[in-house]
Amino acid sequence: MKWYTEYLGKPYVFRSRSKDAFDCYGLVMLAYKKVLNEVPPDYLHLLGNHRSIQPLEFNLCFESTETRSYWAVVEDPKPMDLVIVSKYGFPVHCGILIDNMNILHTTERLSCCVARTDSVYWKNRIDKYLRPRV
Repeated sequence: MKWYTEYLGKPYVFRSRSKDAFDCYGLVMLAYKKVLNEVPPDYLHLLGNHRSIQPLEFNLCFESTETRSYWAVVEDPKPMDLVIVSKYGFPVHCGILIDNMNILHTTERLSCCVARTDSVYWKNRIDKYLRPRV
């Protein structure tokens, strides 16, 4: 069984970090802990008190000093790299690269699922890939 199958179908819950429900970055945190025995920093303290993520706040999460000290932009994406997705020039979403063609992610409209990086929807929205510096 592949490592990510236990997450498939789990619901999206904004700001949740539970193994039973999570937001996009909560999924990243859970998977990194399980697969890499690595716990990425949580950025909830950088977000406002909105009921949904705001693009400028999400951007802050991945442009802060704290973020840059943990994540490095990579040009050679590999499985388990963080995928940053942009819309209208702003990072708005993230997922995990599970192989060279697929991303594990979750959104408000979808439970956790796998998407192809070369699909019409995703191929022009992937902004960058990040990998822990450790």
